[in-house]
Amino acid sequence: MPWRLPRAPRRRLCVGAMIHARVGRVVFAAHDLKTGACGSALNLPEHPSHNHRLRVEGGVLAEEAAQMLHAFFRARRMKSVDEAGKEKPA
Repeated sequence: MPWRLPRAPRRRLCVGAMIHARVGRVVFAAHDLKTGACGSALNLPEHPSHNHRLRVEGGVLAEEAAQMLHAFFRARRMKSVDEAGKEKPA
């Protein structure tokens, strides 16, 4: 079984890695209001304990990204439904 971190800790680890790597700018399209760590649910790049500041630009091409995400997950759900309807070989 592959080992995976839940969504929220992954986001925090990514922000921490970017801060430690001294990344200058992060650009993303879709805000994650439940677990986002760059100004959505949390704003870790602006935390006062960090000694490096990275510039965060969110919502870039947000409408286009939202359409792509909706299409991706719609196709994934359809595939899941199709696979669930198939009989498994004995």
